[in-house]
Amino acid sequence: KETNFPSLPERRIILVGKTGSGKSSLGNTLFGEEVFDPGHTSGSVTVVCKSATKIVMNTQLTVVDTPGIFDSGRSEEDLKSEIIMSIVECGPGPHAFLIVLRVDMFTKHEEEVINRIIQYFSEKVLKYSVIVFTHGDRLPEGTTIQQFVDQNQKLKDVVRKCGGLNKNKKLVSYFLFSDFPSLPERRIVLVGKTGSGKSSLGNTLFGEEVFDPDHTSGSVTVECKSATKKVMIKQLTLIDTPGLVNTEKSEEDLKSEIIRSIVECSPGPHAFLIVLKVATYGPQEEEVITRIIQYFSEEVLKYSVIVFTHGDQLDEGTTIQQFVDQNQKLKDLVRKCDDRCHVFDSRYWKNNNPEEYRSNSYQLKELLITVENLVISNNGVIDANEMLQEVEQKVEKRQSGSVLSNETIRKRRMKHVLLICIYMFVITEI
Repeated sequence: KETNFPSLPERRIILVGKTGSGKSSLGNTLFGEEVFDPGHTSGSVTVVCKSATKIVMNTQLTVVDTPGIFDSGRSEEDLKSEIIMSIVECGPGPHAFLIVLRVDMFTKHEEEVINRIIQYFSEKVLKYSVIVFTHGDRLPEGTTIQQFVDQNQKLKDVVRKCGGLNKNKKLVSYFLFSDFPSLPERRIVLVGKTGSGKSSLGNTLFGEEVFDPDHTSGSVTVECKSATKKVMIKQLTLIDTPGLVNTEKSEEDLKSEIIRSIVECSPGPHAFLIVLKVATYGPQEEEVITRIIQYFSEEVLKYSVIVFTHGDQLDEGTTIQQFVDQNQKLKDLVRKCDDRCHVFDSRYWKNNNPEEYRSNSYQLKELLITVENLVISNNGVIDANEMLQEVEQKVEKRQSGSVLSNETIRKRRMKHVLLICIYMFVITEI
């Protein structure tokens, strides 16, 4: 076991699943090398908990492989004791459990695996679990993992229970060997009223001064500006757009410039952040939403997250969801965005405890999880309207028609699994 990487963030993950589910192989894939003995027999090769620590994507990753549940070579009591030992192997405690299932089966045995995990650790463990499917090449061509899950009500229920960190988030990950597209970066467009704090929000997300923030009544951003930085293991591209309700530009010029944001993040954005100030939601803010819909169609809200700035103006102890619920029109808007909303304060929250709600670090983790789940639910593609489709087609014509190798796709899927785990919270009590 490799240890002592004090300067790197640490994540501790426990692999649990039925014998033959592919736990050990998954562990090797996460590390990018042979660490655990995968075995290819019906019996469990892992007979005791085994842990290893490696540097993966600038993170000190500890993976604990556990014996397969239903290992016929040992008693139920011995198996339970050994699997519970996994907690000790990754002291002071795991950040996440990966419950490993094969894509081609969810039978009574798999149901019993879930039941035993709950028996061993309590039902609370599902709050910190991610379902990871192996043997992804057995999915029917063109079928997403969400569609596969939806075909089995019991599996769907299990996946829903693993979304307990937030009722609006589906923490569903999967490990595929088949040829499904995976994007290595996240491209996000910032839109909002002049003075809403878009540029400052962009700087907060990057953790440095990249965009010129607006501190006047006029819009500092007069044309689309993009920047790409590494943020929490992702290449994050942000496109800052001119403020809406901008008196210095004609309506037609403003519309053209904002639509150009699609080109700035070709082949298309993964998400739109609609930026509003905490203090106000009046006629001008409603006009902003109306214009965004006019420019991109109402479908754009399916790919949008409402992000509030000036979070320090929230009453102490009030969450952004509680604030939204106080205004019916604002509540209706957030509902159209599938209840996706977050809050930042570029001035007062930047040095707060990262574990506290009123902290930019905390909100950044939450926002990136939201964007990641948005990408998962939309299969990584924003198809907001005919205009966006045309732009994407033009970009595709200019790009080479290269096909990603299965190995490249496999590695990108591995990164996706890690991303979800890295953003999950530390277990403080089981």
